Amino acid sequence: MIKHEFCKLQLSDILFCQRIDEIKKNLIVDSILKNGFDYNLGHIVISKDNEIIDGNHRYHSLLEIYGSDFVIIFKKLNSTKKLYHTFLFVIVFPIYFLILTYIIQLVIFFKAI
Repeated sequence: MIKHEFCKLQLSDILFCQRIDEIKKNLIVDSILKNGFDYNLGHIVISKDNEIIDGNHRYHSLLEIYGSDFVIIFKKLNSTKKLYHTFLFVIVFPIYFLILTYIIQLVIFFKAI
């Protein structure tokens, strides 16, 4: 299991992806302006080298509204982004695929009966 911790960082400390869906970002901006930033919807997840793993649109929305000096709480993983994706593709997805295959075989078996 990948360990994590929560930390407060300025938005300017984070490495981010430039490519984002502007429509989705604008919806998030509207929501933040209306309701404020809600951590219950999910923290922005970063790697141990401060690279965004999950929450790129939320990051860009906060950056647009509050600027790069704004400080929020991030969920920081104890691994790099590459290690996190390796964990997903090598461990999680194959297990999911095996379970899905087993369920499909059960459905076919019971339809045949």
